[in-house]
Amino acid sequence: MMMFQHNLDYVNTPDLADVHNYYLFLNDVERLIYKYYREKSLGVASDSKYYNDYYSLCIDLWHKLHWESSKSLFFYEKGFEGELFKRFGAQTFTGKGGDQISFFVGHSVINNSQTIEQYGGQAKITYISLDNVIGNIYPHWYFGFFGVGGWAIENQVIQIRTVPLNNNSSLRAFNRLIDEKEREKWLGEIKEKSVKDNSIAVSNPYAILEGLSERLKYQCYSQILDSMKQLNYDARELKIHFLSSVGDLLVNATVYNHEGRHLLDSYKDYPDNTEMFTSEEREFRAKISELAFSKYPKLAFAEGILRQEDPAHENANKRIIKGVVDWMEKNIKTIKDIDTSQPLLPQLELLTEEQLVRAVRSFDPLYAIYIENG
Repeated sequence: MMMFQHNLDYVNTPDLADVHNYYLFLNDVERLIYKYYREKSLGVASDSKYYNDYYSLCIDLWHKLHWESSKSLFFYEKGFEGELFKRFGAQTFTGKGGDQISFFVGHSVINNSQTIEQYGGQAKITYISLDNVIGNIYPHWYFGFFGVGGWAIENQVIQIRTVPLNNNSSLRAFNRLIDEKEREKWLGEIKEKSVKDNSIAVSNPYAILEGLSERLKYQCYSQILDSMKQLNYDARELKIHFLSSVGDLLVNATVYNHEGRHLLDSYKDYPDNTEMFTSEEREFRAKISELAFSKYPKLAFAEGILRQEDPAHENANKRIIKGVVDWMEKNIKTIKDIDTSQPLLPQLELLTEEQLVRAVRSFDPLYAIYIENG
């Protein structure tokens, strides 16, 4: 964390002094948590000593901060954490990661609220994206990686930006589409994977197919890029607008549509509400909304359904794949250019966006109630 030496001559206003003291606090906390982790791995750590030392650092910062009016009494969860968020955009996690004490703090680079509506119900969601993260979950620190993707608290969805830019799906797609050689290379990979798709789908008609995923991404990303080329952006503007647009699409699908459905399913006055949903059922319903309310449902399908995940999410994905294939079978005469002699799933790209939405809504319990109630 300590990357440069401060020139204290410039710390000459209360606001700068607050930033300076907060920076030193982060350095002290980072040293403390990693010292604790090292001791924990050696079996000599004291949980109580860690907590005492940590809270001492918090109290020390509290007293160093500048206050416009009289200083509030220190208390941790709502007072201290709330003050760090208000002043520095900080979101902290301190508690149990698995069965071990863990700590990390990130800083808000996006903080947007949006009211979503699905089937007559409304929910307000605040999306917070964190960067400049220090600390880690203990098991992840032990094995040498940072694996926390985010978490949800009531109507807040908090995401940690840890994916390297060169692994970002939309950036990779842009680079491959804009360069003719890379585009041809991508099309070659798609062709090779598509051949494997057909043989896989013969034995497993509901499999996660890499070729289908890549074809859908190619199709959707190409549509988005082609539409932007009509606006006569220069090369730099085109890249910025493409990445921004795709980023918004994926956030809308995975945060506002998906997490919004979780909130609506939890409301006691909402139709079809039950506290008996399994994790798989909750994810199944949320992923339906992720697709049904997306501007590009086929892109949401490729990015959010045709992928390996934890058991609850992956089982939900498999149920959605099966539901869509069953819908295709029942409505096969409405699908243009479908080959009835071949497995249906590899031909999902032949669906229009509207047909894919109709397919997923056909097995959405909440949509059925919505239609029944008019």
